[in-house]
Amino acid sequence: MSKIYAVILLTLIGFAVCKADEYYCLVADDNTKFAIADIDYLLASDSEPTFNVVMKDGTVSGPITRATFGKEFYQESGITGREAATVAVFPNPVKEYLHVTGMGDEERDLGIYSINGACLRSIRAGGDGVTVFVGDLPEGKYLLRTDRSSMIFIKD
Repeated sequence: MSKIYAVILLTLIGFAVCKADEYYCLVADDNTKFAIADIDYLLASDSEPTFNVVMKDGTVSGPITRATFGKEFYQESGITGREAATVAVFPNPVKEYLHVTGMGDEERDLGIYSINGACLRSIRAGGDGVTVFVGDLPEGKYLLRTDRSSMIFIKD
């Protein structure tokens, strides 16, 4: 019985999100608003009671301790439509060398971040790709961030 109510609720929310004059958003504790349709996933911290919002365009929010949901009004779409990047990392999980491809011809800044958000490496790369030594990092989950995408990789 509860599954039926969940499907009805999701259907109603879907219709509301598609209306031409409003959208649902996540409102962070600092009053920053993120359109639900633009959020790729939420990244929880292992050691802090915080999380980060990872957007479909690759941007990552600062640490958020508390959030609510709300409704915002806008003209036209109101939701960003930036093109998704095709950056890829391999191998994943990695032991010593992480290969990053799909960055295009222009130079980009790459960052490797701990799951807590601390920047561990900053790299300027372009062309076909770059290989980064990560053998000295402890085992765990890391975030590789470019100006257009973010992805998690695991260090074994």
